[in-house]
Amino acid sequence: MISGNTVLKPKITSVPKRQEDKKHSHKTKIEKKQILKRRLRLIRNIGLSFVVAIVILFRYSSIYKTQGDIIKKQEEIYNVREQNESMRVELIKFNNLKYIEDIATTKLKMKKPNAGVAIYCNLEQVEVPHGEKVVEESKEGFFEKIKNILF
Repeated sequence: MISGNTVLKPKITSVPKRQEDKKHSHKTKIEKKQILKRRLRLIRNIGLSFVVAIVILFRYSSIYKTQGDIIKKQEEIYNVREQNESMRVELIKFNNLKYIEDIATTKLKMKKPNAGVAIYCNLEQVEVPHGEKVVEESKEGFFEKIKNILF
């Protein structure tokens, strides 16, 4: 401590003050850069987690849609199998000769054939081509017409 007049002994504090100010300003700049880096890391991490969340949600939605399609196809398979079973039952029903005979006599009003009344034909011997026969008949008719006109 100095007591009395200090005019003759001025304190030179401006130089250390400037150095302290420079140190302080340098520290604040470093702190601001660190804060800025932390904020940028935080924003980057938030952005990356948002992108990852969107990708996961998209994948889950596609899986959910695929599961729905699988369930629909399984229901279709089940329905087709039920239809096949019902068709098999109908085929067994229609393969029964007694059932066919009952329908023929009741619904279609057919009569039961007797063995003595039946007529047997051999259709293999009576094959006549329709187109050639018509052509021959038309040629014969044409020649006959010419003969009739000339003679």
